[in-house]
Amino acid sequence: MKRLLVVDDDHDVLDSLKLLLETSYEICLAENGAQALIEMDRGFSPDAILLDLKMPILDGFGMMKELTRRGSKVPVLVLSAHPETDALALDLGARASIRKPYTYEQLKQALERILQGAGGGSTRPLNPRSMG
Repeated sequence: MKRLLVVDDDHDVLDSLKLLLETSYEICLAENGAQALIEMDRGFSPDAILLDLKMPILDGFGMMKELTRRGSKVPVLVLSAHPETDALALDLGARASIRKPYTYEQLKQALERILQGAGGGSTRPLNPRSMG
């Protein structure tokens, strides 16, 4: 089973993503980048990281810089409401991005792409249904 590290300071988003994804993936939740790095240092080795950008303590930008510094090859999917999510994600070295709000189908497709190594590009919301 593939392992996902989900990093977001919004508890509702963490809970929703865990419920949606735990039947297909082993999930580890973190409330900020610092906590996520601690989980990785403790031995959680994710196949992909779902990362919010705006968080307290260590935000997504800082976490991406640290992952790069460590030479991490784990693909990152940025999930953010920031209006320039796509450009920011590319600049940070993320494999893909989805702008909030997004649908489960968009999330599933983006995850499948980055886990297969295809990556690249971004996924934009196609309809207003939101999951967080």
